[in-house]
Amino acid sequence: MACSTLVSMRLTDRMKIIEDKSHNTKGGTPNDQIFLDHNRALLENEEPSRSKVAKGCDKCYLALKGDLVMAQTKGVKLDDNTLQRLADLARIRDRSSHWLICRAIETFLEREENYEREKREDMERWERYQLTGVAIPHEKAAEWLENLAQGKVTTCPK
Repeated sequence: MACSTLVSMRLTDRMKIIEDKSHNTKGGTPNDQIFLDHNRALLENEEPSRSKVAKGCDKCYLALKGDLVMAQTKGVKLDDNTLQRLADLARIRDRSSHWLICRAIETFLEREENYEREKREDMERWERYQLTGVAIPHEKAAEWLENLAQGKVTTCPK
């Protein structure tokens, strides 16, 4: 079944699919069982167990009026070699391929956003230098860096 089909299903239908999968695969995964227990409690208007958290889950999906609210699905085409590497790493780490992909995207976005922020700050500094001509002399900057390397914390030269 395609991911986009799963996203549009009602929570009870998804739970039925996971229950069927669990019976066919002799118990399913621990994360499947946590999903089922958590959402059965929500459907019965009980407080779900907070002590059971799926391994590696640091984000929650919310159940509202019987529907599971999920992030939008995006498709990525990967070659066979990359898919095999992903499956191998998922097995070694005891994580799902989905979890690895999400972490890789988050890491990439954080790194690229930091790069863009630093680039913007550098351009602002360069424009300020071009307007004012004020800069920190090399000798002061080198002395400050040397102090930092020796463990002496001093104020940044201005």
